[in-house]
This record gives sequence, C-alpha cells and structure tokens, in this order.
Amino acid sequence: MPVPRMVIVAGASGGGKRSPFPVKLLKNVDSWNNDDYRARLNGDRLGRAEPVYTEIPKGITLQAGAAMERFIEDHIAQRQSFAFETTLRPVTFDQARRATGNGFRVEMLFVGAGDVQLHIDRVKSRGNDGGHSASESSLREIYTPAMGHLVTAFKANQRGTIKTLGVFHNLPADRSTDLQPKEPLYLVEFVRGNPVVVA
Repeated sequence: MPVPRMVIVAGASGGGKRSPFPVKLLKNVDSWNNDDYRARLNGDRLGRAEPVYTEIPKGITLQAGAAMERFIEDHIAQRQSFAFETTLRPVTFDQARRATGNGFRVEMLFVGAGDVQLHIDRVKSRGNDGGHSASESSLREIYTPAMGHLVTAFKANQRGTIKTLGVFHNLPADRSTDLQPKEPLYLVEFVRGNPVVVA
C-alpha cells in the first residue's frame, strides 16, 4: 500500500507559490487552494458564474479557512494524500506532526521572493489583473512570521516531522521591469536536516 503524502506549498503572500507549484496538477493527490475557494464563494454571493477574487468579505474568508481545516483534518484521518498552499502558520506544523504520526510522508516546498516590498508589489499587480489581492498592512503582517517559520520548518525537518524541505528563491532578474521570474531558483533541499541539493 503506497505511503500517503502531505504536500505543503508554503511562503508569504506574493512569493510566487502557485505559478511554479500548482497543487491541483499533482497526480494522485487531492488539492486545496484557499484563494480559489474563497473566490468561488464570493462569485456565488454575487450571483456570478465565475470566481471573483476582489472585495471578498471577512465572513467568506473565515468560512473558507474553516473549510480548508476540515479538508486537511479529514485527509489526515482517512490517510488520503493531499496538498495545499499556505502562508505557513503554527497550526501547519501541528497538522504535519499528526500526519507523520498517521503514516504520512510530509513534504514542504517553501518559496520566497526576497524583501517584503517585492511581495507587496506582486500582490498589487495580481489584484490589478483581477486576481486575489490584499491590503499592504495585512501583507506586511503576514510576511515576517511566514518567513520566520522557515526556521521552524527546518527544525521540523531535522526531527523528521517534515521528511523533505525544498527552499526556492523566486526573485526576478530585474524587478523594475518584470515582477515574475520564469522559474524559481532551487536553493537547497533538506532531508532530516541534511542538505542534499544546493544551487
């Protein structure tokens, strides 16, 4: 019987998680993208057939967050492989511990794009194109703990709670002309705290 996988695509908002690592394309893995789910709920609220990523009420954000937690907990309990995107919070590490205890292989891909202003600029650009956006103040609040949790992820990798931890740098070659790099730079992969791939 194959070992179930928990795949976490993590990093601060605007770091560029979705483009290089779309969780919905993983094979034999159920996936969850909270931005898309919120947009679908918002579209339903507005009577629209398509998702609406702008002006999402707080109530929908809370509803989507609760649905994501149920998705994760149900998959851990049923030992079904799954993947999701997250800005990385303490609860993610609690979920990873429970998944590991239930026989999962936990994998994390951490994507960062450099300083907070570049993350903010990317989210603004995405919002201007009709995609998911957020206020500058909320993005600044998310950035510091999200980047800080990379240290927590490394410690979890040392303990074996997170089996593999891949770290990617998503900084564009010229941020003045192009906010989106063609592909992120694979910096390093850790297995039980030991680096196995270094760019």
